Amino acid sequence: MGKLKNNQNGFGAIEGLLVLVIVVMIAGVGWYVYKATQKTNGAYFAATTTNLQTSPKFAKVTKKTSPTTSTTTVKTADPYAGWTSYTLSKEKLSFKYPSSLTISDTTKTADSGDSVTLSGSGGFKMYISTGLFDFSLPNGGATVDSAVPVTFAGQNGYIDLYEGGSQKTGVVNIVGLSKSATDPSDLFTSKNATTSSNGRINIDVQYIDVSGNQLAKSVSVIQNDPNYKNAVLIIGSMKY
Repeated sequence: MGKLKNNQNGFGAIEGLLVLVIVVMIAGVGWYVYKATQKTNGAYFAATTTNLQTSPKFAKVTKKTSPTTSTTTVKTADPYAGWTSYTLSKEKLSFKYPSSLTISDTTKTADSGDSVTLSGSGGFKMYISTGLFDFSLPNGGATVDSAVPVTFAGQNGYIDLYEGGSQKTGVVNIVGLSKSATDPSDLFTSKNATTSSNGRINIDVQYIDVSGNQLAKSVSVIQNDPNYKNAVLIIGSMKY
């Protein structure tokens, strides 16, 4: 009976040792799994954080400030700066003219209309007549070589560069204001110079030599003449 007791005691010691080994193994495996899990989670967290920082969807939003735009106002030069104003005594039509031109008003008290001449260099003459009852084109009619749109006293008109005859040669001798781009005789009607419905306003430009003869010039020469350009501005400034 005593021998059996010893065996039982030996078996219990071995069994306890095995249990201890198993416990240690389980603890070791658990520790390893725990550390591995911690390492994996750390790497995942770091990667996720990096992705969030670099992802366009979750990237840090930086407020952009729009560049300040400045508006520059460009002032157009006044073509009439320094010009003198003049009003026709009969027609009561006002206009402006530059100092490069001299004005001569030969209107008489008894006249039914105005008679004013603006003179410049190169034989330039700008005639302004109002209250006309008769106006005729050169013998053989006239041909308009060029018609420049212009506003006259709030009305649409044309500055016709024309020559006598039916042939267009490009050389003209008269530049006149009319209501038509093809008919230089279609003049504007006077408002105040005469009570007649036939009263007309005649404004034309001619070039006269020292002998009083009318000079013919090409369209391009006339249109490049500063005096002609001023004549266009003068007509454009006319108003009642």
